[in-house]
Amino acid sequence: YSYIKPSIRRVLGYLDLALMQTNADASRIMAMGLRASKVRVTGNLKFDHSVEASESRLSDELRLRFDIISEAPLILAASTHEPEEEWIIAAFKEVWKDSGGHLPRLMIAPRHPDRFDHVAEIARRSGFALARRSGAQSPDDTTAEILLLDTIGELRCAYPLAEIVFVGGSLIPHGGQSVFEPAAAGKAMITGPYTANFREAVEGFIASDALVQLPQMIEADVVTRLTHAFRNLLEDQSRREELGRNARKFADSGRGAAERSVEYLSPLLPAKHAQ
Repeated sequence: YSYIKPSIRRVLGYLDLALMQTNADASRIMAMGLRASKVRVTGNLKFDHSVEASESRLSDELRLRFDIISEAPLILAASTHEPEEEWIIAAFKEVWKDSGGHLPRLMIAPRHPDRFDHVAEIARRSGFALARRSGAQSPDDTTAEILLLDTIGELRCAYPLAEIVFVGGSLIPHGGQSVFEPAAAGKAMITGPYTANFREAVEGFIASDALVQLPQMIEADVVTRLTHAFRNLLEDQSRREELGRNARKFADSGRGAAERSVEYLSPLLPAKHAQ
């Protein structure tokens, strides 16, 4: 925006109020020309998500259909991008081979629906049995090692079922997907090094010992790093629980953005809309 600062300054002149997520965001918009008296920091609205009754019912439905139990811990790869699924399945295969009596399972939820069939083919080529959420219910759903969540709007309902959540879009220079929902569910989270889309939140989770972030690495090392991260958490239940507790605590501490936004906006609205 600095390249078009004069134009931006004119646009900002029409604003009565700017609600920003963080102090850093507030500083940036003031640097572009908006007066400090028009800037307020509310926090991130994503922290305010609460679980609806319908989501709890759907979680129970998924648990029953796929027979998800603690003795077969579930790794959920959420909002994945190409080629993350290849790496995740390869790491899962290494972990699965060494898991003894408590064989883990893997659920993949690709970010983009147009990749569902492609990811299904990747899973089939791995040699593992695959069950698709979109398919007709089958006895094989309860034993398949890989579950494909190839539906829209159900990912939030899958978080409570997982022991570990890998947050996708973070092993490639995409910038990462949201960490807020798995945190609110109290889950142990793993991300790759690319989390610029949620930089402040990820830094907060790391500072609160609520997230495992993989370091920058060459592509040849991705599977090894993922395998190590999965194995460490699968073998240490107390560590998983600690990460999950810390994640939920940090997420809870960020709540209130919606209430603050309403408080700041109400004086600007006509009386009949502000009530």
